[in-house]
Amino acid sequence: MKKVLSLAACAVALFSSCNKDVATPEGDFNAGLPTGVVQAPIPTDADGLITKTFLPNDTIWKIDGVSYVEPGQTLTIEAGTFLTSGDFKSYDDPEFGPQELRGVLVVPKTATLIAEGTANAPIVFTSPNATNRQAGDFGGVVILGRARINQPTAQRIEGIPQPDDTDVTYGSTNDTYNTESSGILKYVRIEFAGFELSEANEINGLTLGGVGSGTTLSHI
Repeated sequence: MKKVLSLAACAVALFSSCNKDVATPEGDFNAGLPTGVVQAPIPTDADGLITKTFLPNDTIWKIDGVSYVEPGQTLTIEAGTFLTSGDFKSYDDPEFGPQELRGVLVVPKTATLIAEGTANAPIVFTSPNATNRQAGDFGGVVILGRARINQPTAQRIEGIPQPDDTDVTYGSTNDTYNTESSGILKYVRIEFAGFELSEANEINGLTLGGVGSGTTLSHI
C-alpha cells in the first residue's frame, strides 16, 4: 500500500488492531524481537516528554507508559529499529479516569515524527513477548495535527492521558494548517497493538487526528 495522507477534512482516522477478514500476510510474524540487541527505555522527563531526538537501530527501544514527542521538536527513528512496550504506568485522567498504559507513542500538534524504514529494514512497533504474542501487547502510535476538522473547536483525542504541559487535542477551523506535515511513516509495521480502555475509548494501532496533507504514509 502506498498512500500520501490528506486528512484536512477528516476529524480522525483509526487503523485498529480489531479482528477483520483479511488475506493471510506473508512473512514470519512469530519471529519476535531480534536477539542479542541491547534494550533500553526511551528517556523522558517527568511529564513523559521524550528527551532524545534520534533513536538508532542498535537498540530495541522500550516505551514506558505514554511517551510524547515534545511539541515543536522532531523525533527521528532509524530504519531497522524495533520499538516495544516497556513498563505500565498509572494515570488518573480527569476525563477518562484511572488508566494503566504502556507502549503508546504520541506525536502532538507541532511535533514531527520521521520514521522512514526501507523494504529490507522496516521500523517495527511490536510485542515485548517472545511467545504467545497477542493484541494489546503494544499500545499504539497517535499523531495529532492542526488541519481543519468538521467540529467548531479542537477535539480531545480519546484514550490518551492529558499531561500538564502538552496539548493532546487535534484539529482547528484554520485552513492555514491543512497542508501541514506531521512527518513521515514509511515501511513501518505496527503489530499486536491496541487497548480498549472503556466503551468508545480506545487506543488503536495507528490513530491520526486532524493531520495535514503534508504528512506522508507509505507501506504501513
